[in-house]
Amino acid sequence: MSDEEGVGGGGDMSEHDIMRTLRALSRQSQDLPQTLRGTTTRDYTSGPMQLTCCFFVGLLGQFGGDLPMMFGAHNPQFRNLLEKIQPTNAPHVQMASLSELCEQLTMSSSEEMLALSGFRADAFVPVLATLVAAPPSDSMDILLLACRALATILDVMPSAVDIAVAANVVASLCDKLLNIEYMDVAELALRMLERLCSSSAGRAAALHENGVVALLQFVDFFAVDVQRTAARTAALLCTDATSIPTLQSTGGLQLVHALTRSFDADIVYHGIDCLDR
Repeated sequence: MSDEEGVGGGGDMSEHDIMRTLRALSRQSQDLPQTLRGTTTRDYTSGPMQLTCCFFVGLLGQFGGDLPMMFGAHNPQFRNLLEKIQPTNAPHVQMASLSELCEQLTMSSSEEMLALSGFRADAFVPVLATLVAAPPSDSMDILLLACRALATILDVMPSAVDIAVAANVVASLCDKLLNIEYMDVAELALRMLERLCSSSAGRAAALHENGVVALLQFVDFFAVDVQRTAARTAALLCTDATSIPTLQSTGGLQLVHALTRSFDADIVYHGIDCLDR
């Protein structure tokens, strides 16, 4: 079935098509994909996806850029979760709510879908950053769930990177890697640091927190794919490292040289890349 049949012939529209329509309409009508032009005027009655598309397109035409904010203001689900994960709540309440938050986040495959569902990174990230930095005593589960939620947010929402950097997440993650207590948390920390170091502010924060050493000092204890993540992120940091003596004085240069002796070609490549930069 062609795209024209899927839109004009009564076939169900996919989530992808809906989001393409919304993104295009948010810019200007001529940017609409050819197969979706005229969506706002057609009468879809053969399925819920068609009605959903018309509903969202109509709202976007009326509210424009305020549409995600409008959804957030009227969606109690995330608002309730935000209240329950606050550090002032009992650990069992936090744990249950963090678990639900992780589940909800994994159901959204794009930043647009999260925004339309009412999720606000600027509200959640600072709270999660606090839980990562200072979880309740003897509560590894809360720490792990907070890290999972934050990692998923950073994976799905590139716009959340600056919010996380401003919330001092980089320092907390480097501390978790310099003083490893839980391997699952350390792996999530490496995953998040790669995202955070995609920004210049994130790299600056990581270098200030001895990030190269944090990334590499225990790298041999991880699986190869995790080691590759650490090596890639170290190469990103070396882009902004001011001098070799700086790395040498912190012990980072020796760890970078160790990457070049790895049995894995990708890790060796990133080690050489570190030195080239």
